[in-house]
Amino acid sequence: MARDSSTGFYDGLAADYDLVYADWAGSSARQSRVIAEIAAERWGLVPGSARVLDVACGIGTQALGLAALGFAVRGSDLSTAEVARAKDEARRRGTEGVEWCVGDMREAAALHGEGAYDLAIAYDNAIPHLPTLGDMRRVLQEMRRCLKPGGGCLVSVRDYVPVLAQQQQSAPALQPYGVRKRSDGSEVALFQVWRFPQEQDETKVARIEGEKPLPSYELDLVEVELPPMEAGSGVAHPPATLCRAHYYMVTVQQLVELMQEAGFVEVARVNNPQAHQPIIVGTKPL
Repeated sequence: MARDSSTGFYDGLAADYDLVYADWAGSSARQSRVIAEIAAERWGLVPGSARVLDVACGIGTQALGLAALGFAVRGSDLSTAEVARAKDEARRRGTEGVEWCVGDMREAAALHGEGAYDLAIAYDNAIPHLPTLGDMRRVLQEMRRCLKPGGGCLVSVRDYVPVLAQQQQSAPALQPYGVRKRSDGSEVALFQVWRFPQEQDETKVARIEGEKPLPSYELDLVEVELPPMEAGSGVAHPPATLCRAHYYMVTVQQLVELMQEAGFVEVARVNNPQAHQPIIVGTKPL
């Protein structure tokens, strides 16, 4: 399947993606513990015996953390650069038990095999990159095909309801991360700019027949390299990098319904105080 427009965003961001987090290693460990807790409570899955499939692994934020807990993990992503970074991070940490590959989550069963996993995840707002509700449903169907009977599906997404409530203003929104330090000691200022089109471009609106199109927005992630303190004043144009992605504001309730349509049972939103986004879970029927 053709690479979608989000691929360039993540390819361009791969080297510095960890800077999105104030403490990437700590966030990786925390997110993985949340996933492990839910997996144990809902499906009785424990490290050492359960196989986990991460269909949107990025640079390995969740996959590496789950492997460190003792899970056998296979991770894939559409971004070649991010998968390469994940492999490098695994080697640097000495993390074993992870297989990596490049591929589209809409082709998960062909890429990973059917009925082979106890848990399949798509974490950290990966699904809203997809251009249609049909694509979102297809990913969930593919995740179900990859699971063993009784296996679990776990997805996390942004809560777009507050955003949708304020979208009438259509003004760009600034989301600052702050100043981050790279491993080489250099510093960057990192922030997001969300821009909502005045009129939705029908080629960029997720929809299925008979349903209202989903609202969408462009996300610009801007990274400004800061000169060292000893450089003094007079630096007029510090180097900047901009990576752009498109998102479709699917709600949690819509994803619950899509997961049910994809063939999962016991579908629910899980509220975990340690999770940074809403989590939706479902079970593949026995």
